[in-house]
Amino acid sequence: SVGVASSVLDIGDRPFYINDSDPFSSKKGNITFSPAPLYPKILEGVSFVSINIFGSNTTSPIWNTILISLSSIAAVVINRLIYSSGRILAGDRCGLVSMCLYMLCPLTYLYTLSGGITIFVLLGNALVCNGVLQMVHVSNAGMSDKKLLQPSFVMLLGLLMLSFLRPSSFIFVLVVVPYIFYLFSTSFTWLQPIVRFSFLTSLVFVAFLSLDQLISSLSYSQMAVKGFLSEPGLFFGFPRELLREKITLLVDSPSVFEKLKGFVAFALWKFMDFVSGMADIRDTHSATKFTSLFPFLLRVYNGFLYMYPLLICSFLSVFLSKKLLNNSGLIVLMISSFVAISPSLMGVAMSRYLYMFFTPFILSASLVIVGLLRFEWSSLNSD
Repeated sequence: SVGVASSVLDIGDRPFYINDSDPFSSKKGNITFSPAPLYPKILEGVSFVSINIFGSNTTSPIWNTILISLSSIAAVVINRLIYSSGRILAGDRCGLVSMCLYMLCPLTYLYTLSGGITIFVLLGNALVCNGVLQMVHVSNAGMSDKKLLQPSFVMLLGLLMLSFLRPSSFIFVLVVVPYIFYLFSTSFTWLQPIVRFSFLTSLVFVAFLSLDQLISSLSYSQMAVKGFLSEPGLFFGFPRELLREKITLLVDSPSVFEKLKGFVAFALWKFMDFVSGMADIRDTHSATKFTSLFPFLLRVYNGFLYMYPLLICSFLSVFLSKKLLNNSGLIVLMISSFVAISPSLMGVAMSRYLYMFFTPFILSASLVIVGLLRFEWSSLNSD
């Protein structure tokens, strides 16, 4: 269901983003919920070229080729941005390791070949991360205002993209913009007043766009939360419905001790479900619905041999390279990305949600790997 030869390209929630019988219709999704505008507009552009230039429909190899070409270009740009961000963070070796981590991720090829919204959210995330790291670098080095033009443009472009993609990207923007506003207003006081005013005004405008989109999609988010809370399937062999029922009995018990046991059990379940879901190593509600065994095995393989080790390295970097994370602004980007995926704590945690905001986790994990290769924790913290 992915790749050029796919009869119906699995872009993820396809009926929500495009109506194959009327791809240029202003109504997307269903009667109650509509998606944010950017990704459907990308699909409309692809449909326009496919239908009006090549005479093909939205389920043709031509349509698939055009969309996968766009997602492939996005993947290459992301690769370059991650390399550049790693170099800014801790030098050439960090840039190379970061780039390799991105290229080694199996999900990179899956979401590139599916042409879904995931790769475009990651592009926005990579743009913002690169812009913030460049801005902090310019601030720390005391460079001229000309050096601010490129990172400012890159960052605003990423913020604008994320403001029109999906609810989790709106949350990311709303969390990271206050930090960027504070950074710019306190570190670049030497800029001309009109330049500072224009940039700060742009940040406020982008924040309001994201807030407006978040409010507009609130009913969709509420529906998703309800779905999260009633997720079926197995949790490492234990039926979720039965687990939910047993915890509810404990919470509703008149005994305070039983209630406490219920709350602790619920917290443990959700935390483990979140971590295992982000790492692709848990049972899911949908694995047994597919006749092919290969996708399931690949997903678990990706979780055990890639996602889980990378997340451990990223977590370790908070302790081993905390000074560098703080000084570079990467810690704020990690927190913003985590907040964006935190709704998954309620139920359906999938690596797709983490991958959308993968850039800061790749960069932080690369610090640990570089440290392991060179045994230079002290040098990382002294930069």
